[in-house]
Amino acid sequence: IVSSLISNNPNTIVVQRFKRLDSIIGKLRRFPQMNLSKMQDLGGCRVILDNIEQVYDFVSSHKSSTTSFTLKKENNYIQNPKTSGYRSYHIVYQSNDSLLIEIQFRTYLQHLWATAVEIMGIYMGTNLKAGVGYDDVLRFFLLVSSLFALKEGSPVCPNTSDNSKELIAEIKKLNNQFHILEKLSTMSVECNL
Repeated sequence: IVSSLISNNPNTIVVQRFKRLDSIIGKLRRFPQMNLSKMQDLGGCRVILDNIEQVYDFVSSHKSSTTSFTLKKENNYIQNPKTSGYRSYHIVYQSNDSLLIEIQFRTYLQHLWATAVEIMGIYMGTNLKAGVGYDDVLRFFLLVSSLFALKEGSPVCPNTSDNSKELIAEIKKLNNQFHILEKLSTMSVECNL
C-alpha cells in the first residue's frame, strides 16, 4: 500500500503508525465493549499531503486501485470534523487474515494540528486527543482547527465561528491566559536539542 501511495507523488509523506500502548488502554477503558481484534486504528499508515485537493485525489485513486484488502469503512473528518477539532480522511481495510488496517489522509496543516495536540497532551499529562483535559486548552485547539479549516476552504468545527477574525480574537485571548503557543515553542526547542 505504502509504495503505491508514494509512487504517485514523490513529495507525499507516508509513515507507518502504530497506536501507543497507553492509547490502546485508554480507548479500551472508554469503550469497554470494544474487542481489541476489531480496533481499526492499531496500525496502518498516515499520508500527509500539501492540500485538500490532493487528499481527495489520493483517496479517490486509492479506492479505485486494485488491492487484496477489503474496504470496510470510511470517515471523512474533513467535511465532518470531530468535536475535538480533529480533521482527516480515514479509510479502513480488512486484510485476508481479518486484521483491520487504517489509512489516514491529511494535509500538512491537519498533521501539524494533530501533532501539537498530542505533544501538548503529553506535556500536560492528559489525553487531549480524546477530549480529556482543561476545557480552555481543548477550546484553543478546536479554534485553531477551525482557522486551519477556513484556510483550506473546508467546514469549520462544531461550536466555532466561521469568521476568521472572531476565531483569531478568541485564540489570542486563550493564549494570553494559558501561554499555549509559548509552551509548544519551548517543547519544540527542547526536542531539537
